[in-house]
Amino acid sequence: MAQKTNPIGLRLGLTQVWDLALQNYGGKNKFYSNFILKQITLNNFLQYYLYSKASNFIDKAYVELDYKNIVLRLSYTAKELAVNAQQLNFDERKVKEKLETIHICKTRIEIFHNYNFFITANLVAFYVKSLCEQKFSLKSIMLNLENFLKDNLDATKIVVLKNGVSVITFKGFRLRISGRFENTRNGMAKSYEQSYGSLSLIRLKNYVEFCSQPIFTKLGTCTFQVCLFYEIKDAN
Repeated sequence: MAQKTNPIGLRLGLTQVWDLALQNYGGKNKFYSNFILKQITLNNFLQYYLYSKASNFIDKAYVELDYKNIVLRLSYTAKELAVNAQQLNFDERKVKEKLETIHICKTRIEIFHNYNFFITANLVAFYVKSLCEQKFSLKSIMLNLENFLKDNLDATKIVVLKNGVSVITFKGFRLRISGRFENTRNGMAKSYEQSYGSLSLIRLKNYVEFCSQPIFTKLGTCTFQVCLFYEIKDAN
């Protein structure tokens, strides 16, 4: 009995010899050809509409096809020059109707809009480290950082999770620093912690970003830790 060939198997070496890894193995070609044709049509439409007609305010687009749940997700990021709601919310109904007609099967189109919220735990940690290297006091850094994060509560951003593209809302934070960061008579290490907002770790709809960053000062080594808490929201 003939064996099926794995196009990227080890027996053929590390080089992939086919452009496509999808193989039909002698079955009927009608469904497969329609599948490829609609994929090409979808790709051409998105490139034409998003990067030509809407290129004045579309910065980046991300498309995900979920065949298991029959969902097509489209997320886009607006450029800074798109200043009003009419520019930001382009003709989404037209995009949905067009994608419904050219896609492989009936789909639920989810369009996300990213408002350029770029706060991450890694960014906060390296920001604190940079200010410490510039000889700013840790207490003043923590106070300014707390006020900054409070001002950005309820901001949203788009992330790619295991279930696909999701919208998350910034709900709270926890900041902690430990070590020798004060010049006092007592040479023991100290710790300072500040938290604000919704900080639940057991809810399934919560998403947490964590980062730990060592900071070297003239008094010794400190450890700065930051947790950012988000709530996962369903698509509109």
